[in-house]
Amino acid sequence: MIFNDFRKAKQKSRNWRKSNKIIVATQGVFDILHFAHINYLAIAAKQGQKLIVAMDSDKRVRIRKGPDRPIQRWAIRSAQLDALGFIDAIFPKRHFVSNMFYAINIKPHVLVISVDSLFDDTDIRALTSRGVFVICLPRDPNISTTQLIYESKKRNKTLQQIRSLSRRPHRKHR
Repeated sequence: MIFNDFRKAKQKSRNWRKSNKIIVATQGVFDILHFAHINYLAIAAKQGQKLIVAMDSDKRVRIRKGPDRPIQRWAIRSAQLDALGFIDAIFPKRHFVSNMFYAINIKPHVLVISVDSLFDDTDIRALTSRGVFVICLPRDPNISTTQLIYESKKRNKTLQQIRSLSRRPHRKHR
């Protein structure tokens, strides 16, 4: 279920808590969805009964990753995650709101983060003191969105060079 408003996702989380569902929360950009993203999300989903994903808004991604990002708009990224079928709620993380705010207000039983998360040790201690079990998953060193973008640009540049060479007139040797 895709929510364009954090308050609606928060209300959904409250309803699940009242129904004694184990809520798992995670977050990320998920710009060009790849195997490592899907694996990470699948592991997160297995930690409870309801998975909520806080996905960076387009503006937040531009601020964090640069003016050429995201490659895909939030609406597309959220639809792709929703299509996976095992995510129960997706909402946008705004650029001016801290990760801790979302984690505290969603009130998950479990928070799944990656090793390169913006949560520091103080945040993690604060969450665990509130009864949140924090799981830190390793990053797959073989794949990342940034790496995929770089390799794609490199291939495109090579193809352009090949095309420009093939268009040049050939000189006849004497």
